[in-house]
Amino acid sequence: MRWFPEGLAQWPEYRLTGYLWLEPGPQVEDDPYAFAPTGRVLSRPEHQARTYRQALLMTVLLDHLTLATGGPASIISDLARGVPLRPAIAGRTGISYRRHEET
Repeated sequence: MRWFPEGLAQWPEYRLTGYLWLEPGPQVEDDPYAFAPTGRVLSRPEHQARTYRQALLMTVLLDHLTLATGGPASIISDLARGVPLRPAIAGRTGISYRRHEET
């Protein structure tokens, strides 16, 4: 689940500056990666900009979906207590991880 920490690493800069790493090429909406392969794809240079952008966009989405429960920090708190990422996301958003992958 490498996309989560990669998205979190970009999130403060995005919140402060509105900066989003964009490069020419396919847009996220054209062919988004499913959650599972995104971590493996992050290491491949030809997909790097796209996967980092998607990781950030997923973090921004989680920020909006978890406003009532404390934002991404609440997911991090759950992780620190030993809750796996998928149940932590589902518990804080009210949407199953499988449903996140479908949207």
